[in-house]
Amino acid sequence: MVLLLTGLFSGCKKDGINYDGYTPNLPSANNNGTEPGSGNGDVGTAEYYFKAKINSIQLNWPVDEQRAHWAEGTSNATEINQDVITGSYGGSITNAEVFMVNEPRITFYFKTFHIVGFNDRVLAFENFVKPGAQVYAPNGDLNIGTKNMFVQYIDKNKIEYTTGGFQTNSFLNVISTTIVPAQPGAPERIKIKLKLQCTLRPKSGPAMQLTDGEAVIYIKLD
Repeated sequence: MVLLLTGLFSGCKKDGINYDGYTPNLPSANNNGTEPGSGNGDVGTAEYYFKAKINSIQLNWPVDEQRAHWAEGTSNATEINQDVITGSYGGSITNAEVFMVNEPRITFYFKTFHIVGFNDRVLAFENFVKPGAQVYAPNGDLNIGTKNMFVQYIDKNKIEYTTGGFQTNSFLNVISTTIVPAQPGAPERIKIKLKLQCTLRPKSGPAMQLTDGEAVIYIKLD
């Protein structure tokens, strides 16, 4: 069995940061991981973005054409055993202001993808995510025959929070999916718009409440 972990996070150092809603030193009670990008919830006309309230503090992470502040990316975990493929496909919005510093970021993992044979992989991928209500996964494990989602949030201090564990007063809806055809040097993608509300838990310490969440991300084949 071969386990492939792949990710794409782009970032570069920029000077003269100045855009609506940006707060470089956003105060956070109990160091709860709130990030730059607070404001009124407006992400403008960005094609890809994440916005939400975390512990009632507004976050706005719009990806602009220059990827000056935030970037879209992917993170896949795939097991290949001869011609059997099992995996999860994740789409992220991540910090892009400093080279090779990808935090804060949020990743939405769709799982579990499972198929026997490579010939039908593209068709199976195109039908993997459909609009409608989704179920939160208790962890990031790959479980054949189960379709659910796992959300990972890493704050600016590299503290990881996830939707693992029991969820109450939570929802996760895929609003729309759009197939983006393959282009030279770029494989086929699925562009996904989703809305969510959930509890985010660290390995230790207090949980955080994510409300009014909305994102547009994409996933792609390895």
